[in-house]
Amino acid sequence: MLGLLIGPKQHAHATSALPQLLLPLLGASQAVLCDSGTSALRIALQSTGRVGAVAMPGFGCFDLATAAIGAGVAVCLYDIDPNTLAPDLDSLESVLQNGASTVVAASLFGYAPPMPAIRALCDRYGAFLIEDIAQGAGASVNDMVLGSWGDAAVLSFGRGKGTGGAGGGAVVFRQPVHADRYPALGVVPSARTGLAALVAQQVLSHPMLFRLPSLLPWLQLGATVYHEPWPPTGITEAQAWLAEQSLEQQARLTAQRRAVASDIFRALKMSGNEEQAIRVLPGAQPGYLRFALHLESEGVEQLWAWGCRRSYPVALSQLPPLLPSITGQPAIPGALEAVRSIATLPTHRHVSPADLKRLEKVLSRPLRLFS
Repeated sequence: MLGLLIGPKQHAHATSALPQLLLPLLGASQAVLCDSGTSALRIALQSTGRVGAVAMPGFGCFDLATAAIGAGVAVCLYDIDPNTLAPDLDSLESVLQNGASTVVAASLFGYAPPMPAIRALCDRYGAFLIEDIAQGAGASVNDMVLGSWGDAAVLSFGRGKGTGGAGGGAVVFRQPVHADRYPALGVVPSARTGLAALVAQQVLSHPMLFRLPSLLPWLQLGATVYHEPWPPTGITEAQAWLAEQSLEQQARLTAQRRAVASDIFRALKMSGNEEQAIRVLPGAQPGYLRFALHLESEGVEQLWAWGCRRSYPVALSQLPPLLPSITGQPAIPGALEAVRSIATLPTHRHVSPADLKRLEKVLSRPLRLFS
């Protein structure tokens, strides 16, 4: 944190260091740095060279919609399995059969999708595969990290994303593409006002202080909000430097989140509610950005101060700004069920034994847990 107060010149080395970390990690040949994961996905969508619709999950972050609208692409939605948060492969194949030429596969809350099956479907139909690993830090399938399966991968370095924590994003490509339409991309100087905001964000988003800012609704912490598209710009030197530090510590941070997730699952098991947890697919190693489970609103309310939150409030098929871009009539019952029943718990290292005891106590009551 003190390094951020010195000034942006201290982080000039991040201009080249961040791509040097990303490219070998994800087996890519080109990295484009930008202001956010949303901008990174927009750039990826506009760089595929494909003319067909983009297949996206019906349940996911609203920034998926922002990127698609900004890129000016048609969208077809495929369903998910609410018990695994993975794509419904029959639904995905259906949209590919109907002409989708690009697939966005997202890691939701750090749970790994069935990437071998998704890769095989994309190869069968000649589709361009974009992995959205904004929430997938540290996750893998069959010992291959998420982001190394697709033709492109999108990362976010924003608050709560597992990598970085101060903003910015990147898209990596397996084959080089032209990004000439975005002259402002890359690493840009960090303004003093930006550094001050960055420090405040880092302090207020610390898990031990989350209860204080969560009482201020205008901060919108833990809320899912749609943002109108904006022109992509560059990542700041300070953001790039923090992302670099986070990538170098990713194995340790992932291990910490997995340990907390294991403790949460143990608490669920002690309460007899382990079946409420989202199932991990065979061969998958989640990064556990959050621990997802099926939980009624009463349970969410009782665990609110601990950081329990309902997931996305509506499916993407119900998001008004995206409706003009959606093609076909998506049947996404799994996505709608996920909206109704999924909640998430924090997995940061400050989750204490006392927190876990409270979780066990709350879940041992008859809370009408989803089945």
